[in-house]
Amino acid sequence: MLLDEAAIARARDAVAAELVARGAVAGERVGVLGGTRPEMVAARDAAAMCELAVVPLHPQLAAPELAHRSRARRARPAEWRARICPRARP
Repeated sequence: MLLDEAAIARARDAVAAELVARGAVAGERVGVLGGTRPEMVAARDAAAMCELAVVPLHPQLAAPELAHRSRARRARPAEWRARICPRARP
């Protein structure tokens, strides 16, 4: 699977801007629900840009499990729209 690095960089910048707009502060933890997808790469890179720690959350967890794991790890939830990052090419 090849990633479009330019698309990942644009998505990273968009996610980083959204994290900052939502009040994320360096050193905080951010929960990222993304699995093994290009969006996860963009979210991870955005968190690194903002000096945030990523708490990866499995996309198949039910809502109560996600909420529990986020609280237990003191992670701020992060949301972004998949459309900001096109799918990788096979």
